[in-house]
Amino acid sequence: MTRPAFVSVIVPTYNRPELLRRALASISKQRYRHYETIVVNDGGEDVRQIAESFRHTRYVNMAANQGLPAARNAGLKVSKGEWIAYLDDDDWFYEWHLDALTAEIGKARFIYSDADALWADGHTKRYMSVDPDPGNILSHNITPVCCVLHDRWLVNEVGAFDEMLPNHEDWDLWIRMNKVTEMYHVRATTCCIDRTRETMGSDMEAMLRGYLFVKRRYRKEFIV
Repeated sequence: MTRPAFVSVIVPTYNRPELLRRALASISKQRYRHYETIVVNDGGEDVRQIAESFRHTRYVNMAANQGLPAARNAGLKVSKGEWIAYLDDDDWFYEWHLDALTAEIGKARFIYSDADALWADGHTKRYMSVDPDPGNILSHNITPVCCVLHDRWLVNEVGAFDEMLPNHEDWDLWIRMNKVTEMYHVRATTCCIDRTRETMGSDMEAMLRGYLFVKRRYRKEFIV
């Protein structure tokens, strides 16, 4: 009998203890039980007690705030799983998330599902559902980070998250991973992104700068 794949779920967090509790609760409810959770406190208030109140959870404390790419990389360094999943502290998994993704192991080294989004008016709708295609992934991010499950050795081959990027670091990593493996799309909605605190103005300007930086990095490869 084949041993189930062991998954490391990396959860960066920064000064959102109650949201972190919701995220970790969603992991604890997974039907798939062969996982560890790694909470990376990115220089915020101490949340060790919250993290360690959930099963199979390890806690990494960063001395100063360094941002999502560095926090995720810190989690990657201590992870033990053969497969890696991600969950930001303000998002959550549906209970079938890991079940749906691990069921497709063997079809690709990079597997991703679809997500819902919760908006400020309380309305929830499907956020993104895009099939893998060279033109798609080079023009925009095809999947949120919480939807992804990938073979841990991909990081050894292409590198981890670029800590110099202010945002879009996940898109940058997916492009690099797509150079060495196909991507398999699970057409099921398995998690939810919290957009209730979304702001405009400077945040949108920063996102645009990050998007254009990644686009310029791969401009010779773009299909337009």
